[in-house]
Amino acid sequence: MEIIKDFYKRKQPNKIFYAKTMKIRSAAYGEDVRQEFINWLSYYSDKREMLGDKFVLSELENPFGNEWDGETALDKALAPLAMDGYRFELHADGYVYANGRRTSLYVGKEIKAGALFYIPRERDVVSGLAVIGKPSGTEEMRLSVYLWKRGDFEKQSFDFAPLASTWEASSHLFCLGRHVFLIHNAVLDYYYLNVEDGRLERVAIGEDVNNDETPWCKFAKPCFVTNGLGDVFWVADQEVYTFPIGYPRKLANIKTNKMEELVHLMGSQDGVMMYKKQRSTNMVNCVQYRKVASGRYLVQSGAED
Repeated sequence: MEIIKDFYKRKQPNKIFYAKTMKIRSAAYGEDVRQEFINWLSYYSDKREMLGDKFVLSELENPFGNEWDGETALDKALAPLAMDGYRFELHADGYVYANGRRTSLYVGKEIKAGALFYIPRERDVVSGLAVIGKPSGTEEMRLSVYLWKRGDFEKQSFDFAPLASTWEASSHLFCLGRHVFLIHNAVLDYYYLNVEDGRLERVAIGEDVNNDETPWCKFAKPCFVTNGLGDVFWVADQEVYTFPIGYPRKLANIKTNKMEELVHLMGSQDGVMMYKKQRSTNMVNCVQYRKVASGRYLVQSGAED
């Protein structure tokens, strides 16, 4: 039987010092965070290769994305998920079921999306469920996170973040290790799972303001991928944006032709592939961009200028 190696080494916790003027604070910064994320991608890929559809954490079954098949993607915001020998489903009664058995977790009503998180550490794995919806006892839309322990979910979330109300039928959640990305009301947002301190910490992308105030997070498509370098990519208002995990202020815009419509993204080992539809002919081309020494992404055949 294939054994997945645990390469997470014990480290002394780093003390974090914030500038007094910093408004939105989290632990999602630094090279250690980036390297842990790259390690998580390797861990996830090995586990997924071994377990297949028995290890599905979100609608984004492959964090790198998949090749575009020419069809409009199905909405999988509430599709069944799987980990540790369990298949999880949300039923109409508002409870989460594991292998057909009702768990103790009642997630509430108007559920818009769900995703599992799976965080391997030196001596254990921290796992659980993130949900967008209105939990019992409140009419407020929230992103809530629940821990999975000893074959059941804890009844109370260990933390939550309030969200805007929505008329959309569904939202989208992607849990990449400690990094939780959501698209809600067509706005991309980012939270960091600080499980050691029991906190769900919002992370500002690009500037020290709420992400719903920035143009690079508005009008986001449910298309979100990463690559082997630990960078993440998304489409907002027909523009492609990226930053390296651990350095969310290093936001970059990958320039594209306005005569083309971006229909899909897929990550590669050192870059990203963009599927672009010509507005005049509806023909779709796949163009590969790679990261160069300056940190910019350029067309594969191009040279750094």
